[in-house]
Amino acid sequence: MKRTFIAFDIIPSTETQAAYQNIRHKLHPNNINWVPDNNFHITINFLGDTPDEILPGLFESMRSVISDFSPFHVKLSGTGIFGNLRDPRVLWIGCRFDPVLDQIRVRFDSMLEIIGFRSESRTFSPHLTLGRIKLIRQINPFTEVLEEYKNVEFQQQTIKEIILYESRLLPSGAVYTPLHVFELGC
Repeated sequence: MKRTFIAFDIIPSTETQAAYQNIRHKLHPNNINWVPDNNFHITINFLGDTPDEILPGLFESMRSVISDFSPFHVKLSGTGIFGNLRDPRVLWIGCRFDPVLDQIRVRFDSMLEIIGFRSESRTFSPHLTLGRIKLIRQINPFTEVLEEYKNVEFQQQTIKEIILYESRLLPSGAVYTPLHVFELGC
């Protein structure tokens, strides 16, 4: 059994890396588990526990969905949180996306439901997680950072592949291992 999710990688631009480091610096006294920038990705579908024996069929189904789509573009802009200012849980950068991504998500949802995965009840809200918040010690610097970056255009990226990842949760943090990489338009 593997804990899996479908995503695409984000390769941070120099500007995005600089902003990320600045945000981390400004929020240093808070208790935030930062995502290493080499783990930046945007999740399309979280599958959760996935039996090993269904992986070959899942690969084939994903390949069938992906073959209908060409590369697409995403634009990373603005910051926000999941939760609220009294109890923020996740600090993120927003993702504006090409309609192709929404079409891919809808097709994956249908395919996954047929295979036996539960449909996602939440609205698709693509985002790049910067950190998981344990405790905000000082709310003013936190809200200042959100305000400073809320309208920033970080980068645009062409997405050429979708990846099925295994996620292993370790005391040192999550480790993501690609199980299969699917090239768009192939």
